[in-house]
Amino acid sequence: MSLPWHNEAKRYYAAGVPLAVIAAHFGRPKSTVWAAISDENKRRRAAKTRWERDPQNKPKCPLCGEPMGHRQGTKRCVRCRTAQARRREDHILALLREGYLAREIAEQLGTTPVAISSVAWRLRKGGVSVPRSPTGAPAHRRVAA
Repeated sequence: MSLPWHNEAKRYYAAGVPLAVIAAHFGRPKSTVWAAISDENKRRRAAKTRWERDPQNKPKCPLCGEPMGHRQGTKRCVRCRTAQARRREDHILALLREGYLAREIAEQLGTTPVAISSVAWRLRKGGVSVPRSPTGAPAHRRVAA
């Protein structure tokens, strides 16, 4: 896409006007002016876009092998992350229905009671019947001797 000032900036640059002067004239950063007038930059950008859109070049999920997209720091695809979250929610729900307290579940899963309560709250908000801990429940279950 070429804006009206792009062509004028190209003419100035071809005439030997320094890039800093052109940038000051148009009130733009030098990098923006260079991106507008440089044909090499446009070729590189087009090649990068083609490369990114090619499914062969996207990282693959180590669990299922599907392309993962371009989200930084992702170790699994959306489908696998969602499936893992659902399995975790199902496990927490099963433990809550067995009568375990949030603190006990948190200890088993290596997380915090607040995280367990958050999962329970999201499930309740989604319409799932999740049992609540009794008010004043002990921090740990007493084991009969």
